[in-house]
Amino acid sequence: MTTAGSSASEIIDQAEPLVQSDPAAARRLMDAAHRAFVADDTAALRARHHYLDARLCVNEGRLQDALEHIGSARQLWLSEGETMSALRTDLGRMHVLDDLGQHRQSVAVGQHLLVHVDALVQSMPDEELRDEATWLRAAAGENLAVAHGYLADHHAALTAHRETEAAYRALGMPDDIARSMANQGVELLELGRLDEAGEILDRAIVHFARVDDRVSQGQALAYRARAELKGGHLVEAHETLNEGLECLDGIERSPVWAQAQLELADLYIALGLIHEAAQVQTDVLESGHRESLRREMVLASFGRGMARLVAGDLDGAERDLHAAADGYVEIGDAVGQARALVGISRTKTGIDALVSARHALALLDDTHPVELTETLIRVAECDFHLEVAKASLARARDLAGCLSMPHLDWQIHYCAGQLARRSGDVRTALAEYEAAHLITKDQRLKLTFETHRMSFLTARSHVVNDLLSLVLELGDEDRAFELMAEERARTLAERIEGKLGAATTSSPPELSEIYNSMLGADEELAIDLRSRARAIEDLGSSPAPVFSMSETAGRGSEGSEVVYQSVDGVLFAFAHVDNEVRSVRLGNTSEIDRQLGRLSALRRRSHHRTLTTRHSEQTNATVDDVLQQLHKSLIAPLGSLFDGTLPDDLTVVPQGSLMAVPFAGLTDGRHAVVDETNISVSPGIGWTGNLSARIRSLDSSLVVGVDDELAPYMSAEASLVASVAPNPTLLAGEDATADNVARLMGEHGLVHLACHGLFRSDNPFFSALRLADRWMTAAEMSRVPLDGQLVVLSSCSSGRQGQVGSENELLGFPHALLAAGAAAVVVNTWEADDEASTALMYAFHRTLNDGLPAAAALARAQRTIRSTHPDIRMWANPILIGAREHRMESI
Repeated sequence: MTTAGSSASEIIDQAEPLVQSDPAAARRLMDAAHRAFVADDTAALRARHHYLDARLCVNEGRLQDALEHIGSARQLWLSEGETMSALRTDLGRMHVLDDLGQHRQSVAVGQHLLVHVDALVQSMPDEELRDEATWLRAAAGENLAVAHGYLADHHAALTAHRETEAAYRALGMPDDIARSMANQGVELLELGRLDEAGEILDRAIVHFARVDDRVSQGQALAYRARAELKGGHLVEAHETLNEGLECLDGIERSPVWAQAQLELADLYIALGLIHEAAQVQTDVLESGHRESLRREMVLASFGRGMARLVAGDLDGAERDLHAAADGYVEIGDAVGQARALVGISRTKTGIDALVSARHALALLDDTHPVELTETLIRVAECDFHLEVAKASLARARDLAGCLSMPHLDWQIHYCAGQLARRSGDVRTALAEYEAAHLITKDQRLKLTFETHRMSFLTARSHVVNDLLSLVLELGDEDRAFELMAEERARTLAERIEGKLGAATTSSPPELSEIYNSMLGADEELAIDLRSRARAIEDLGSSPAPVFSMSETAGRGSEGSEVVYQSVDGVLFAFAHVDNEVRSVRLGNTSEIDRQLGRLSALRRRSHHRTLTTRHSEQTNATVDDVLQQLHKSLIAPLGSLFDGTLPDDLTVVPQGSLMAVPFAGLTDGRHAVVDETNISVSPGIGWTGNLSARIRSLDSSLVVGVDDELAPYMSAEASLVASVAPNPTLLAGEDATADNVARLMGEHGLVHLACHGLFRSDNPFFSALRLADRWMTAAEMSRVPLDGQLVVLSSCSSGRQGQVGSENELLGFPHALLAAGAAAVVVNTWEADDEASTALMYAFHRTLNDGLPAAAALARAQRTIRSTHPDIRMWANPILIGAREHRMESI
């Protein structure tokens, strides 16, 4: 601590070791030193003050101020005849120029510095001065290596860093050795040598922690997280990145801060959280430090553009990628420009796509094999001339053969399949698609979807679609079904486990407050509230679900399971009957999507009771028409799979938005589906048998009811259900706390939760139920230890689900509860009418008492309520997802 009598020299001595470990304290000391200067203080002391001030300005993102301080220090040291100290300022100048994105200027300064140092060494008889000059030469070489790395010459940069490490070791300078190792780790990452990068970064991190260099430690941890991310270790990457962000706490809006934020964005992308990634990249772009974060802002533009490309926002992606391409031109990074142009190509079609891809190709040579290979593949995809396209792909295949990078091999096989199909060589196309599919099976959990590999995330489902299309063209329905079952089971399991493994274990008080505010909020306020909610949802901080969804993955079950699958814009239905796979073409997905859009509009209109009542005749006519059109598309053709008659019990496996279809209420104009069959839904192909194997008897029940201003009859419903439920434990009012519900759910075979629900389409596993003390999220409920229960969620829209990332799978409360260990879930697909819902739930539980299986009991209850409430919105709302066979007696 400084004292009133401390001199400027003493204060600077105290500040110097704090510049990296505690920049805020160092800044206070430097301000005190400035006030303590007296007239007879030397120019050398003032130079030292300026140079330390420059280092602090770098940490604070004030790079132009840093350059001014460096210039002042240089002139003051020269005036004192301290040539070596003056030359050392060029190291700082190079660092700042690199942060400004002026890498070629940095190279020029470094080369000039080397010339001066070499001349100085020749004239130095003093051994100690010669050692100092040797260090300065090594440091200049290190900074030159950094600049070469920024210019994408990673092999040269790695060689130079290794030479400087050897020089530092000869001089016995551990801090410089650690920094050189961290820089080597960065270059190894760029070269795809992940294990080597991780090992050397770990050694650097240990040293930085030991000497309390928080800035360098935080930066190295961010790079270590990148290595883990590229290796597919998402949880470890998030933990490492959090540790790095803690080190950088208080060092905001600097290049180091921006680098850590961009690593965080890559992590979000790997988790499929495209919105969150784009928001982090936007924070960097809007940080207000356009000059000091020039390179980082270019990277943020590129990353956000690729994130928007994955999300399907082609216009936004094109704008960001053009900005990135222009930025790369400004900072002299031709390789980055080429990557941006390839991204732009993916936002376009036809000749425009080819022009962008060829422009990118003209910027690259064999010194950048990864980028060159990816660009050649894109050119082959776009080129109209088949032979020219094949030549481009052949060159890409030759380059990739030396790289051993599966994500490139996958793209090459897939492109080769496309070209073979264009030329009519179906068998070669099939072999190439199969090879691509084999790589995706092996690599999908290993690959990370950071910016330059995001084409894999965007297009990996295409290979399955094209392979299915080709297999069906060849008439091999068994192989089609096998592919479909395998891919959908794996995709859904990964999405559930990945999302739930990255979700918080509890609902923070702040989140409950935001959810309370969402009730009744207008759309503008709701958007802001959702954004605030995302900001406090801690990702990657908790264990995986109790029950692994992948355990339920199967190839399909015999008999009554119908699988819906879109292939090339056409919807098919498949069934495995009498030891053979049967399929039927249902129609174009565009027409089915149009009917689903009408259904969604009707669901939204149901929120407005006055409007619905006023136009009830027109609304009912529209509802009937939609239900009949969907029946014609989705149900009527199924008879051909089952020799003309639907089975008494039918399980459907929907795809994507079909999950929102009220299958029980679809009608041919005379009879509803529920009149023909007891219909239920399976979350995945072949899962019903596996889920059924773990159901438990309904020997006791937990019934929960929580009223609020928007759902005032929940306690009444709970009391009514408890009157017919087996051995009930009733939680109502203040007793229905989140802790009590979580504690008791696992103790009963039947769980009925009557409370207000809130659906989060932007982050479906943070959808929540409102209990007595707080909201309980789907993510939190997924960690309640369940074991074969039947769970009934009698809340509005408890069955609604949201798409995650680019996969055509919807997630929400049902999957969270199945992941927790439930065998079946009854949920509502849209807003429930209080009176009708209460009557329906009472009828369902009373019918269970008669010994019927759950699916049959729900179907009978729906038929019963339909007689008094014929509007489909009153009776067809609930669906059963999972096992069908829960009964009152022991199974």
